[in-house]
Amino acid sequence: MKKVLAKVNFDRAEPIIRQELHSKNAACRLLALQFIKWYMPQGEGRFTEDLIALLPLETDEQAFRFMTMILNDMGVEMLSLMPFFTHPNKEFRNQALYQAGKSTAKAEYVTEFIAALEDADPVIQHTALQALNGVTDARLLPVFERLLQQHKTNKDCIRSNVRGLLEEYPFVSMEQVERELPSSLIQVKGILRKIIDPYQRK
Repeated sequence: MKKVLAKVNFDRAEPIIRQELHSKNAACRLLALQFIKWYMPQGEGRFTEDLIALLPLETDEQAFRFMTMILNDMGVEMLSLMPFFTHPNKEFRNQALYQAGKSTAKAEYVTEFIAALEDADPVIQHTALQALNGVTDARLLPVFERLLQQHKTNKDCIRSNVRGLLEEYPFVSMEQVERELPSSLIQVKGILRKIIDPYQRK
């Protein structure tokens, strides 16, 4: 009944959705969030303030995921999710990084993304790498080196994602790489060598 009402007349369903949104029951909150995501008229932001206030209080993984998706749809700056980069729940960290990676201002917060890259969980490292698409900051290079040393194979897709990010750096020759990068970045240099000169065997 609630689903039908939300689908055919969202305005009439709004008081019910708002009540469920503030429920102590996770299933009720999730249902309300699904109704907002699926049936609220596009471009509206009538629940923005509620969601921003409820986000730090949320404990359910699915509800948190829907909250972040809705806030992104509403045009809320996703870097506001940075406090969740260190959340005890891995799924919260993962979702926060994924959404924050959509921000056009993420290059200004490289330090926070570096902390996520140093997370002990490879899944979080992987998401953090993908979130940094388009960012070419020299501070990331030593972190990439540590990740490459930590992940000897591409089992968790860490090495391939590091390579993808290195391809975006503006290095045009190995002479430039040797001149500008410290000797300690052995594996980073090795990947850059393959990028700059893919036909070189060594």
